[in-house]
Formats: sequence, structure tokens, C-alpha cells
Amino acid sequence: MDTAAFDASSLIADVDEVEVEIINPLTKKKTGLFITVLSRDSDTYKSVAKQQGNQRFKSFGRKTSSPGLTVEELEEESLQLLTACTKSWRNMIYKGQEMEFNPANVRVIYENVPTIREQVDDAIHDRGNFKKR
Repeated sequence: MDTAAFDASSLIADVDEVEVEIINPLTKKKTGLFITVLSRDSDTYKSVAKQQGNQRFKSFGRKTSSPGLTVEELEEESLQLLTACTKSWRNMIYKGQEMEFNPANVRVIYENVPTIREQVDDAIHDRGNFKKR
């Protein structure tokens, strides 16, 4: 195997966003619900993550030991990242109502439908999703 011919730039994402179809975890079938997301390498993701990190450092101040983060704080940071990286959706019905796409509704879905939240999180963090095949 000739590894000298490998070009590392081939690992860089080809696209900034991808549309993911949500799978029903019980039936393993496609649902027709589509959510468009940005990758963890996007400027949006990086910006929110940096803001969160900077906020943590500010809250620690000059203390020699960190007070740590609570589970609730970590969950909130995760929700902020997922919401910021969710660009649109199609066919979102929740409790019999079509859900307009906006940040507040994105949070409602991610807070109340763990399987959607998990699939979106997985999609955002899977760099392979952002490469053309």
C-alpha cells in the first residue's frame, strides 16, 4: 500500500450542510421527516462552542479549582449547539400540529423527542455525512 500518495485534504468536507431523514427506531424505516444540519466543522458550530468555552472560563474566574459543570448545564450547551446547527426541516408534525421551523420549535422537538435529538446529534458529528460520495 502506497501511503505517500494520500492527500490529507481529501478528508475536508465537501459540503457545509446535509439533509438527514429521521429513522423510526422501532421499525427502522424512514419517516419522511427531514432535518437539514451543519457539521461540527462549520463556522456556526465552532462559534457557539467557543462562546460556550469562553463563558465557562469567565465563570471560573481566577479560582484555582473549577466548580465543574452540572449535567443540566452540559445538556443546555448541547441543545444550544444542536439548535444553532439546525438550518431547516420538512414535514415536522408534533402532537398533530405542523411545526413551523424556528429556534424555539427546534428546542421543543429536541427537548421532547430524544430519538430525533440523538439522530441529529449523530449526523452533525459524523464527518462522513459532509463528503460527496
